[in-house]
Amino acid sequence: MKKQIKAIYKKEFYSYFGNLSAYFIISLYIALSLSCALIFGNFFSIDNRNMVSFFRYQPDILAALIPGITMHLWTDEYRSGTIEFLLTQPLEYKDIIIGKYLASVSFSLIMLSTLIPQMFLIKIYGNINWLTVLSGYLCCALITIAFCAVGGLISACSKKPALAYLGSLLVIWSITVITPDKISQAVSLADLGFQENYQNLINGKVSLSSILYYISMALISLWGTIAVINNRQKI
Repeated sequence: MKKQIKAIYKKEFYSYFGNLSAYFIISLYIALSLSCALIFGNFFSIDNRNMVSFFRYQPDILAALIPGITMHLWTDEYRSGTIEFLLTQPLEYKDIIIGKYLASVSFSLIMLSTLIPQMFLIKIYGNINWLTVLSGYLCCALITIAFCAVGGLISACSKKPALAYLGSLLVIWSITVITPDKISQAVSLADLGFQENYQNLINGKVSLSSILYYISMALISLWGTIAVINNRQKI
């Protein structure tokens, strides 16, 4: 990792733990994951060897919480006026974007890791299909990587955290519910929709196309952020 990226990464990552909001988000994630699995996911009445009750609601939970993680990535720079100072430093703006993005991903993955002990809750009540569960965790990690990039892009387009949060929430929610079947048929690519790829992965059907779907979402969003910040730098 380049020194410039590492410096930005450390600054942003440690800033998450500088206030109570980070601990609130993590606590809320744990509470929502458990309540959705135990209450709405029919945990005690269905076969959970694949952690179906837990994974079923992860896209909705992550869609609601990750915008709260990414909304300050750029809006704080705009509000405080430090964006101009930051962009005039001997740093490539791409390094700043990557450093901020990696910090948000790292924090989000730490939040996601709190789901791991729940595997042992499943183990208490019966067998667990480890390969399928690992595929489910991989899927959640890929979703996190993609959603953080989308949230970062919306934050770069906004000057107010509330607008960044609502904008990210709307865009991410739209991604999770839209299934472009006609587009899929037109370009001869299978399962372009979010839900199709998600269901494949949490059911243990790991495919390159599903992995590339989420990685492509992240790369496109990062490219968009680079374009926005580059335009800002020229103003």
